[in-house]
Amino acid sequence: SVSDDGAEMSALISGLKQGIPYYVRISALNAHGMSPAVMPYRPVHVPSPLQPAPPDKVEIVSEDSTTLSVSIQAPFHDGGEPVTSMRVETSTVPFAQERQRISLTCSPEPEIQLISTS
Repeated sequence: SVSDDGAEMSALISGLKQGIPYYVRISALNAHGMSPAVMPYRPVHVPSPLQPAPPDKVEIVSEDSTTLSVSIQAPFHDGGEPVTSMRVETSTVPFAQERQRISLTCSPEPEIQLISTS
């Protein structure tokens, strides 16, 4: 769809698929014809959704001797998809940041695996 506020025009191109390069060209039209097209040098990719940013403001308040109230503000960036829920975890010991080191070794020799389903 195209919108016009008098000095500037804009277009919204919808229905695109993620991960596919799209080339766009734009021409101006009036009663006398069409201008040569302007084209970006590179294709535009619709980005794939990412995980959201962490929640922004978290407030934890003790309601009584057995209850905590947690208020969470949505992250500033939703990763391209609406944030549908928040995960709230409790523990009686401090949480540790999890890190994993992965090492892969690949054989330079081709390998053929036969899999039998019987």
